[in-house]
Amino acid sequence: MTLEITLDTDTHKLHVYKQDPEKLKIYTERKWRDEQLLLTDKFVVIPDSPVDYKVYREALRNYPQQVDFPNGERPTM
Repeated sequence: MTLEITLDTDTHKLHVYKQDPEKLKIYTERKWRDEQLLLTDKFVVIPDSPVDYKVYREALRNYPQQVDFPNGERPTM
């Protein structure tokens, strides 16, 4: 959500757009999570891929459902 603020001067109306900080944080965290999933995609197709990758990917998928999302701890491998 973008917030719009209009400032009036003697000669102009200025429109200032400000991103809602909470929505921006959610977007940033989801983008990070999606990038991490893409980076680990290649390991999923390998039959003998390390279990760590599977556990990490599951944690990434569950990350947005955390109670303290988007302010909680990011999953790590």
